[in-house]
Amino acid sequence: MDAVHNGCYCLPRLPDGYFDRHGTANERLKAHYLLGCVYRDQNEAPHALQCYQDAIEVADTLSPDCDYQTLLAVYEGYI
Repeated sequence: MDAVHNGCYCLPRLPDGYFDRHGTANERLKAHYLLGCVYRDQNEAPHALQCYQDAIEVADTLSPDCDYQTLLAVYEGYI
């Protein structure tokens, strides 16, 4: 498994679309957001913005258990 390195930590890079196929809406939201943060910290703005946009698209805001805290963080990172 490959890894995305960022300063003093790294995140394992899961196969493309893993959480999109296997995760809940909240897991997909968080996965896209965290990957966007890594890209942001690596000064890869286009990739970060795409991850944030993907996170927004998978958020299920009609669900009573929607992770609004992470969604708010996505919007804060997006601007």
